[in-house]
Amino acid sequence: SMAWPDGEARRVVYVQASDGAYAGAIVTAPDIALLGSGVAIPGFGGKAFGGGARPLVRGTGEGIRVNASADGTAIAGFEITTDGGGTGIFSGSGKVQVVDNVIRDNQRGVLLLSDGEFDSIIEGNRLADNAMAGLQIEATGGAGESFRLAVEDNVFEGGAQGFWGMAEGHEGDGARIAGNTVRDTDDLGLWFRMAAGD
Repeated sequence: SMAWPDGEARRVVYVQASDGAYAGAIVTAPDIALLGSGVAIPGFGGKAFGGGARPLVRGTGEGIRVNASADGTAIAGFEITTDGGGTGIFSGSGKVQVVDNVIRDNQRGVLLLSDGEFDSIIEGNRLADNAMAGLQIEATGGAGESFRLAVEDNVFEGGAQGFWGMAEGHEGDGARIAGNTVRDTDDLGLWFRMAAGD
């Protein structure tokens, strides 16, 4: 296991780049990290392992799917595409981290649909030429359920919208959207609305 931006350790599944593309992945268990070889793993004495070519995930409907039961999933170091036909990363869980990926040529780059507690980090990704949105978040909460979101240091390029998000009904906490770059979107750059619960 290794620590992630939220400070939590996860079981790591390391995926090495190959000559071809991976057909996709489904994460069903909580606290799993899919770590692509595009991210260096820090080691002892300042040394690192990996950090070379990114594994290519070429899905049909979805590149990587995170089931609602898979809270705590982290995805880093991949190139993910559906060649314009679907969603790069779909998550039914509101507790995910998507860090240092290239997510390109999808209808939606990352789509997070969540009902309940929400605690996600989207950081350091390049989201390019995703027709509808690079990142889309739709989250609904209730009494006693918090919402925490960090969308930081991403590059959104092309497509209709860079980031479109909406959270309703949660209590407390909030969103941090900072350090992002938006280029050549047709409609919106960054748009987020949060409506607190009663």
